[in-house]
Amino acid sequence: MKSTACDSLYANVLGAVSIASQMFSRSGASLTLDPPLSNAFDKSTIPYYNVYFSDTWHMKPSFTLTYGLGWALEMPPVEENGKQTVLVDAANQPVTTLGYLANVKNAALQGNVYNPELGFALVGNTSNGLKYPYNPFYGGFQSARGCRVESEVRQRFVERQNLRAR
Repeated sequence: MKSTACDSLYANVLGAVSIASQMFSRSGASLTLDPPLSNAFDKSTIPYYNVYFSDTWHMKPSFTLTYGLGWALEMPPVEENGKQTVLVDAANQPVTTLGYLANVKNAALQGNVYNPELGFALVGNTSNGLKYPYNPFYGGFQSARGCRVESEVRQRFVERQNLRAR
């Protein structure tokens, strides 16, 4: 029985498997082919650090000032067995989004098409020997500030409620 394009579309609509396929994984520094039916998995960790300090000053009974300062650092992900890849060009240099878009723009302005050979390499095997797929960002500072002014009416109301509670 010959399968047609309609049969394939019909199987997709029904959610039936119409084409069997198999994924082959690679492992190790040389990316050797794993045996058929091997499990594909990665164990990546993303170290994250966050420090936050805050303080509140009651400058007057009716005025409160609050200030906080925080710093956060999220390191790039690291795969336990070194299987992490990065996009590279023909010279085995990592490709950055800004660099790629700048090259596309420059080529377009000259009436050319920018279409380089791209591939993937393990992060440690790139020409500049990176440890991470991108550099950590250490400038993650945040600040929080606020003030609260209480009116005399509210302050008197709170004092009366406190006297009644006693």
